[in-house]
This record gives sequence, structure tokens and C-alpha cells, in this order.
Amino acid sequence: MISIIVSTYNQENLDQLQKSIATTIGTEYEIIPVVNNRQYSLAKAYNLGAKLAKYNYLCFVHEDVLFETLKWGEVLIKTMQAEKADLIGLMGTKVVPRFALGWYQSFLKKYLRGHIIQGLNSWQNTNYTSFSKSTFEEVVAVDGVFLFTSRHTFNKSPFAENKNIEFHAYDFSMSLQTATKKFKILVSKVPLITHFSSGNIDKSWFTSNQSVMKKYNKLLPVISSDVHIDKFALLKLNTLSFINYLKYYLRFKVLDKK
Repeated sequence: MISIIVSTYNQENLDQLQKSIATTIGTEYEIIPVVNNRQYSLAKAYNLGAKLAKYNYLCFVHEDVLFETLKWGEVLIKTMQAEKADLIGLMGTKVVPRFALGWYQSFLKKYLRGHIIQGLNSWQNTNYTSFSKSTFEEVVAVDGVFLFTSRHTFNKSPFAENKNIEFHAYDFSMSLQTATKKFKILVSKVPLITHFSSGNIDKSWFTSNQSVMKKYNKLLPVISSDVHIDKFALLKLNTLSFINYLKYYLRFKVLDKK
């Protein structure tokens, strides 16, 4: 009942992923590989794959991933149905400040949720207060390594094919455009995955996230409905996000002049 869309350029990674899914998913599925040697943006590759999907649930996942949880497909379908969720990820945040460059901001540790195994090192936030009671929690933005949604939601909110976004910020864009429709976004403990890439913060990463930030200028900041932040704390978070933004802006501005 799940169509799994993968943008792929490495057959070895794809083969490994397919074996991992087959032994863990626990429900009927199909895998739709979209061969993409950078001729498409990730958003376009995912949209192309989604058009070929035959099932009502769509899963977008990186090819350099292994699944560590059994019957994760069954769990996610039940969670989405029971919670009336629209989008589920494995890492995310309950707050996106005014000058955010992507969903992850190091100074937002209190509001970060999720857990994956990043290569040989464990990435884990420092606050699991509500996770101690549930396998999931509501957030406002999620990471793109793994995204789970329904066909109904996806048809209303496909990936935005922005010329300024190629292989970064597609998840940030998807999260914010979902937020504008007041869709419900969750982070789930299931499945636990191992991800063999740590990402790459380069100029393309900056310009992609900058483009999304500017597009949703009037929406930001976005805060989960179960989080209360007084105006002074919010001012602090927005100031920190501006300092972070300025740091990267100056960094890549200097590189341009070299």
C-alpha cells in the first residue's frame, strides 16, 4: 500500500536500499527509482516518481539509507490514519524562526525532535519530553531524508520545482508550503534509519534555503500550536536566526570575491 520514490544515481546504494525495505516494511509496497544524474532537481525527480505511483501512500527517501525497524510501513499508515496527519518525517522542529536557513538551527535544540543514525555516529536532539509518552509528535518542519505522506495530501501540495532549489531545501519548502495549508506534520520514532551521508553545507545549500526563506517571508516565524513562546523569547530566537543567516551570507559573499 506504499509507493516508495527514490532519486538514484548509485546502483549499489539502490540495491542495498531495496533489500533493506523488503525485509523491514511489513506491508505491500512498490519501489519507483528515478534515475537522476543531476538532470533533474530532487523536487522534480520526486514529482515524476509520484506520477507513476499506484498506491495511496507515498514515501520519499534517500538511496543511502538502511531501515532498522520492522513493520515500519504498517506503523506509519496506522499513525497517519489515527492522527489525521498529512506529512511524517523522522527529524524536525517545532519552531522555524524568522531568518531560518532550513528546518535545523543549532540554537533551537529545545524544539528539535527526532532520531536517526547518521553513518557511524548517532544524531540525536536533547529534548525527548513528549517522545517519552508517544512514538510521534507534532512539528512544523521536517528533514527530507525520509518523508511519508498520502496521495491526497501530495496532490494538493507536491514538491515545488523552483529553479533556485536543486538538491537542498526541497524539504524546507515542502514543510512551509504544507504549513500554509494548515496541514498536520509529525515526527515519528518509527522507523529508525541509518543514513550514510552527513549532507553538504555549501553555497548551493545557502542560496536554496535563502530562496525558500524569502518566498515564505510573510509566514515566518512558524511555531507549533502546542508551544508557547513569549515575545521576548521569540525576539531572541529571531535575532539568533538573523545572526546565523548573516554568518553564512558573509561567508559565501567573501567566497564569491575570491
